[in-house]
Amino acid sequence: DDFRYMPRSGWWLSALLLLPFALALGWLSGHYGQSLRRILVFPLWLASSWALCGAVAVLAARHANLLLPLMPLFMFAPLALLLMLLAELYRAARAHLGMIGLLQAYLPRSVANRLAVRGRVGSSTDASRRVITVMFADVRGFSGLCEGRSPEVVAQLMQRVFSEMAEAVAAQQGTIDKFIGDAIMAFWNAPEDDAHHAPHALAAAQEILRRIAALDGFCAELGFAPLQVGIGLETGTALVGNFGTRHRDTFPALGEPVVL
Repeated sequence: DDFRYMPRSGWWLSALLLLPFALALGWLSGHYGQSLRRILVFPLWLASSWALCGAVAVLAARHANLLLPLMPLFMFAPLALLLMLLAELYRAARAHLGMIGLLQAYLPRSVANRLAVRGRVGSSTDASRRVITVMFADVRGFSGLCEGRSPEVVAQLMQRVFSEMAEAVAAQQGTIDKFIGDAIMAFWNAPEDDAHHAPHALAAAQEILRRIAALDGFCAELGFAPLQVGIGLETGTALVGNFGTRHRDTFPALGEPVVL
């Protein structure tokens, strides 16, 4: 009556034995998911699961003559941590792409990529002098258009106007600096080099005029008269780059062509 054997339900017994460790791992991942203490918690969980599973297997063999399958007992813990690592890498990659996409809504693509890699806003100036072409485009008589209008209707109109202007600038490889009230400011030849920045800016201005003229029907639906847009272009040397504090970064152009 002293013959050790592996029961038919041995794999199920191993799975039942591993269930508490799986539940503990799930709780630890939720409790320490964003904590630095997980650097110690998960290796300790790995060591304790191996030790306890081994102890249970030895006790079952000595006192109950049961040979539990050892493969799932000793492979479960590292495989579980490996899957958690892969899931963590996937979440980190998605968060990184989301952060880049969010930054690109406020900053040029190359600047957004640098900030995403750096992981924080800076407190120093990273700017250089270069020849750029600057554009200002604004809706003429905007204050009069807004009188007596609800903010929701005005916001709907400007959302469409800014979308059309931004599409025209982006199609000509321009950089949108900012939206100012009813105006848009953009420039060319920064941060990416553009040997034909002046013709591209002129083409964008012409495209803006065409796009705004095509909004007459949309304006009529909202109860607005056809819009008129004033556009200014100037080429000159400006200081362009990343200006930031520890609270916020921005990428402006400063100099005579911008003021003019």
